[in-house]
Amino acid sequence: MLVQPAYTSTTCSDRFGSAKRLELCERTFRCPDCGYTACRDRNAARVILVVAERGHSSVENVRQAGHLPRVSGSVAV
Repeated sequence: MLVQPAYTSTTCSDRFGSAKRLELCERTFRCPDCGYTACRDRNAARVILVVAERGHSSVENVRQAGHLPRVSGSVAV
């Protein structure tokens, strides 16, 4: 399954909420809501993995579905 890259670097892979847009020079992702911090690319990779595992093609589809399983407060990946 191909996952559209749109919004993968601005979506928190821990809570799957939307965060601020990152400039290309910003290499660290920080979620303003839950405080999750990770390498920008690692966070985007986790988001892509969750989207693909759910059989969706974009972040927006997963956000609307609202069926992400949680493990200890995190998205299971």
